[in-house]
Amino acid sequence: MTRGTDYPTQGPGAPLYGPESAEPPASGTEERPGGLNGPQTGAQSLAAPAVTAEPAAETRILTLRVTGAPDLPNAYGPTIAPHTLKITYEWQPPAHRQSWFTPGRTIVQVTGARRLASGRVGRQEITRDLYQRLNEWPAWVSALVAAHMPQGWDQ
Repeated sequence: MTRGTDYPTQGPGAPLYGPESAEPPASGTEERPGGLNGPQTGAQSLAAPAVTAEPAAETRILTLRVTGAPDLPNAYGPTIAPHTLKITYEWQPPAHRQSWFTPGRTIVQVTGARRLASGRVGRQEITRDLYQRLNEWPAWVSALVAAHMPQGWDQ
């Protein structure tokens, strides 16, 4: 079979045709060439399988614009004057939890401008991940995470 783009005179997206056919196959109930099972006729239908689903995990991402937050010192680089806090909450129902994922986890990213040595706010934007397990969250971040946590996700 050839596609229309194989020949320069045919435009892209041309339908597939049989090797000896100049016309597209007829639609409707006309007989069409088949595969291993012989010719096909009419519209083919397949019964949809019964599908069930239950939540295995859920993630919610919340982006907050913050004002009045204290500067965030950075042991690995410049100090950040935060203006945005992105909180990602992840939760799994008890039936699907892994031992380290109980009941969920929270990932925090702080974005802000670089604080210059002069004390002014610079132009460079910096995003930094904060890890709760390393006790990197300042009190104001912990308070915002707790205040916006979806109901029941701490269990």
